[in-house]
Amino acid sequence: MHIRSIAIPIVAFLAGLAGGLTSRVLTPDRTNLRVGTVRARRIELVDVTGKVTAFIGTDDQRDTAIVFLDEKMRVQTKFGVWSGSYAPKMIMTGADGKERVAFHLSRLDDRPIILLRDHQRTRVYLGFFQNDVPGPKDEDWGIRFYDPHGYENSLAAIGMRRDWNDDKMHGFVFVQGKDGQPWSEPKLR
Repeated sequence: MHIRSIAIPIVAFLAGLAGGLTSRVLTPDRTNLRVGTVRARRIELVDVTGKVTAFIGTDDQRDTAIVFLDEKMRVQTKFGVWSGSYAPKMIMTGADGKERVAFHLSRLDDRPIILLRDHQRTRVYLGFFQNDVPGPKDEDWGIRFYDPHGYENSLAAIGMRRDWNDDKMHGFVFVQGKDGQPWSEPKLR
């Protein structure tokens, strides 16, 4: 009986040791485990309370982006691509939920465009002046300042554009005076 009471703990110890060694030999080291591909529709980042602060995925406009949210779950900053075209863009939003800064590339040749906005409309346009129907000869670049009461009214602009007559690039300056009369160089036709 005395041998049996000593043999059982020794056998149990040896069996545990053998099992541990066997699992170590047969199981790969977990610290070197690598995953080739992770697939998900959305990855969310949360704070210590579990509230979503950012996500990687598709937003309400169907853009694929990294989106940072405010405390009310509104988009504050978005880095991503337009839905459908996959052209890159970056958007920064004000506390009222309206876009304040938009940076994206044109539909033609991926030329940069930066829009600065207030609560109502675009106030400053900087970069490539994209036409409604882009063409290979489009080369208008500059900065435009818009009337706070109407996007269609450019109050001032400076830049360069292609002259369709001689196919050369020329600089331009445009200002609308307080009397509403435009001044430009070269003169408007």
